[in-house]
Amino acid sequence: MNILLLGSSGLLGNELNKILKRKNNLTNNGSKFRNKDLRAKKNIQELLLAKNYDLIINSAAITNINFCEKNKKLS
Repeated sequence: MNILLLGSSGLLGNELNKILKRKNNLTNNGSKFRNKDLRAKKNIQELLLAKNYDLIINSAAITNINFCEKNKKLS
């Protein structure tokens, strides 16, 4: 199964990465895409067009609570 995992450097994404890569063709937004803003439509399109994915898992999140409190609309 071709799987795209977003947020693979976080706690949940890292654990999913370990489990899913054993028996699947797993792509994550690791070092190649980590410096790209996943909120930008162009960057998401680039990821999605790279392969024909059977499953997409999004575990990307803003985890800085103080930032989220100050930027509620963005959060």
